[in-house]
Amino acid sequence: MLTIAQQLASAGQCAAALAAGQHELTERQKLARQKAVATKIANGNGIFTSTGLKTALRQRLPRGEANAIALDEIRKLLTDITYSPNGLSAALNVLIRDGDAKRTGPRGMYRYFQ
Repeated sequence: MLTIAQQLASAGQCAAALAAGQHELTERQKLARQKAVATKIANGNGIFTSTGLKTALRQRLPRGEANAIALDEIRKLLTDITYSPNGLSAALNVLIRDGDAKRTGPRGMYRYFQ
């Protein structure tokens, strides 16, 4: 049977080992996060794409309600840009909220223009 002093010493060693292990895990997490961000930048994916997508939409959306186009037509205009389907909808909503784009038509059949 261990004495109280031995139990305290053992508990201290366990705590130190856990703290060291947690530190290593944190370092691994930092490295993984840095690698993920570098990959996103290199691939053009992630949060950086949103700005490029909004810029492309500002440049490519037709002017005037008479020239408004549906979402499928917008996708055809953006074949050279990698984006997620949700990213396109989000970017359009941000542009509408900011007043840089407008939409017309019933829900589910929106047409977009500037």
